[in-house]
Amino acid sequence: MRIKPVLRRRHVMLLILKNCIRRHQLQRHKYLTVIARDHAALPMQ
Repeated sequence: MRIKPVLRRRHVMLLILKNCIRRHQLQRHKYLTVIARDHAALPMQ
């Protein structure tokens, strides 16, 4: 029994989307930690 190409394509797109989202969240997390560190390093005004 073979999977319909449309379903497989959608599945692949979902996988790629999940990977992109995960990578984006990781990047945003690193970005936020860097911002927080810089902000903490700044003298309070």
